[in-house]
Amino acid sequence: MILKNIFKSNEAVDTFFEEGKNAFWNDVAATDNPYKHSDNERTQQWDLGWNNAQRTNESLNKNLGEAQSKVLDFLDKAFMWAVNAAGILIILAGIALFGFQVFVYLKEGKWVEFPLSFLAQFGPNEFVSWLNHPTSWYGIHKIIHGTLELIPLSLFAIFVGGYISSMAYEAEVKNA
Repeated sequence: MILKNIFKSNEAVDTFFEEGKNAFWNDVAATDNPYKHSDNERTQQWDLGWNNAQRTNESLNKNLGEAQSKVLDFLDKAFMWAVNAAGILIILAGIALFGFQVFVYLKEGKWVEFPLSFLAQFGPNEFVSWLNHPTSWYGIHKIIHGTLELIPLSLFAIFVGGYISSMAYEAEVKNA
């Protein structure tokens, strides 16, 4: 589309390139009109071609700036959408886990616990080893282990997913 607009008036552009080629062959700067002191048709053609090329260049720069802005806006919105979707998926995972716990309780009469400590097994090896078999810092171990055992994973997932989703939504609204 842009290229079609550039070369709409072939006569002016072709003339411009032909005259520009002559200017380069004569060791004249491209910004100088080699015919500026004569008053003939070639001078008018040069000026017409040069002015059209300048307008096209300005238009291209403007269009490029707009295109870059549109691409960055699209990428920003796509990233915010992905973060928001990730937050929603985490919320749904928390709800699904809670639903699974309810289903097992209704069927078996036994509550299956999934405490936050379930995720701790995927942490760094030193932390997991210390969490399972502390060799020092026994007081802090009791606090961390007790907290991880107390908080249900489903509730944690719902809150974290909601936080992520709300932050993405806030950033999207702020940038709109």
